[in-house]
Amino acid sequence: MTGGMNVLADPQFSVATVLRPFVGFEDVYAGKAATVPVAFHPPGEDGEPAPLDPGAGSAGISQNLLGYAPVPMGARIVLYIPHAITWQDNVGTPILETLYTYSVHWRIRNLQRYKHRMRTGGEVRPYHSPSFEGRPDTTAPAQSQARAIIPAATRTVIVEQTEPAGSAQQVQHLRRERMTLTTTYLDSADLPLLPSGVSGEHMQGVLDPGAMGAFPQIAGSSIFMPFEFRCEGDEMLVVANRSDAWGDTPDPWTFDGTSAPDAPFSNVYGRNVIGPTQPALKGLGIYMFMGD
Repeated sequence: MTGGMNVLADPQFSVATVLRPFVGFEDVYAGKAATVPVAFHPPGEDGEPAPLDPGAGSAGISQNLLGYAPVPMGARIVLYIPHAITWQDNVGTPILETLYTYSVHWRIRNLQRYKHRMRTGGEVRPYHSPSFEGRPDTTAPAQSQARAIIPAATRTVIVEQTEPAGSAQQVQHLRRERMTLTTTYLDSADLPLLPSGVSGEHMQGVLDPGAMGAFPQIAGSSIFMPFEFRCEGDEMLVVANRSDAWGDTPDPWTFDGTSAPDAPFSNVYGRNVIGPTQPALKGLGIYMFMGD
């Protein structure tokens, strides 16, 4: 008779990759327009976010090419995206919540980059494009203007027009897709009770209960929202904007000060510049799972 066996991981999905903004993003983005997105990069060899592509600055590759996460085209992706929330004493509404929109960008690498990574002993990445010489970047120094073609795209949704009359053609509109986390802490702040009568906890290690003022239970509630889709490229990048970024007079990125709109973003993804400050954690960000 065969004995029991521990199953350490579901073979249909990968271990989570933690996507995070680069360390110190608050200093770089403070005062910039809220329409400028914050990117969530995969970890580099030191475990910190890698904002640049490993080949950035090499022959045919821009020195500013963003660091994307390698993914298998056609595979399933599950993202766990946290709701942004923090607490600030001595203001009228001490619970600070801000809604953000998240969008997914795809990139297709070419055979030339694949071979280069193989020759240099780097990580083998997928590729789904032949190698073609692209248009140069004439803003770069003369000796490094050559560029290979590496296309990028965003996730889209199809919006159908009203059913046409007669024999008119049906037109479907492609729109860029953004996902907004519209839930609030009120949706999940009430926790189940344990037999002792105290509240149980769904979550730990993401928020400090002692830093949530009169609502420490928020730190034990479920603030992540999963989202599943298929890979439409072989590299992926998630970016975020404040949901009001395209309004008439949106505030710029603001992480510090009374009722700073982006204090919650800094609390969850960064060092909580509004205070008390904390280290940005390598294990905290958007969790990405890849499956078949």
